[in-house]
Amino acid sequence: MKKYYRIFFILILIGILQLPLVRLNIWLNSYKDKVIEREKKFFYSTSDKLLKLFSAGFEQILCDYFWIKALTYSERDILEFSSLSTHDLHEELEHKPQSRSEKIAKFRLLEIAVTFDPKFVYAYEWGGNVFAWDGYLDLSNSLLEKGIRHNPHAWKLYYTLGFNRFYFEKKYVLAANLFEKAREVSKGRFKLNRLNAQLYLLANRFDLGIEYFKRMYDSAEDEDMKDFYQEKINYFVVERDIAALQKFVEKFKINYGRYPNSLRELVKYKIIQKIPQEPFGGEYILNLKSKEVENKPFKRMKRVIHDIGR
Repeated sequence: MKKYYRIFFILILIGILQLPLVRLNIWLNSYKDKVIEREKKFFYSTSDKLLKLFSAGFEQILCDYFWIKALTYSERDILEFSSLSTHDLHEELEHKPQSRSEKIAKFRLLEIAVTFDPKFVYAYEWGGNVFAWDGYLDLSNSLLEKGIRHNPHAWKLYYTLGFNRFYFEKKYVLAANLFEKAREVSKGRFKLNRLNAQLYLLANRFDLGIEYFKRMYDSAEDEDMKDFYQEKINYFVVERDIAALQKFVEKFKINYGRYPNSLRELVKYKIIQKIPQEPFGGEYILNLKSKEVENKPFKRMKRVIHDIGR
């Protein structure tokens, strides 16, 4: 009988000893929201310089902490609906996109991570891609530009920012400049000569196309490559000349109420001094049916954007 009393006494003692732990757990749960709110208030609103100052030599640990928080934050909805089937999960997530405030919170988490480790190139690249494809180009570009400032030799950051300018914003000259910078920084590993030509063409910046391929020509050592770049220069010269002559044809129409019968009339009526020489050995003519300037034999660049591996 005494044996049972002992067991009963021990159980009561264990229960009494656990009461402080239970109370502590209840207190921690009630305080958790306040702790999270204080964490947000401190880290989200404190300047980058102060964050570095308070890091006390634990920059890498803090960087990893906020990097993981940014990654898990982006998977919030998936965790919330993890009990659903795959089909239902995709449908639920499509109808519940993250708000801009949520995106800004994730952006700030990434900003804090790279504040503690400014050389964390993959974080900039990852964030740049995620925000761009989610429709937040301002956040994407801001993060990528910050990454480039801290990592001027990271060619993938120039490439990703260039892709944003090209694909989402249609700013072809800016895109071409960034792709060219990526090629330069990567020391030739990254090559998009054909795409850069198309971007300058789409932007009607024939002068930049000529200048770009002249640089390629001057740096080429192989004669075949020099011939290749010279051909590209000639293509851009043709586009430049045709665009200029077309403007003069339209000016003739405004001045005289009719289109000229040939380009020679532009010289005759002193609208231009002379017809430029066609670089492929042909000539420029005015198509009397379409009223458009062409070169004969016809040799023009196609305005087609080639695949760039994205």
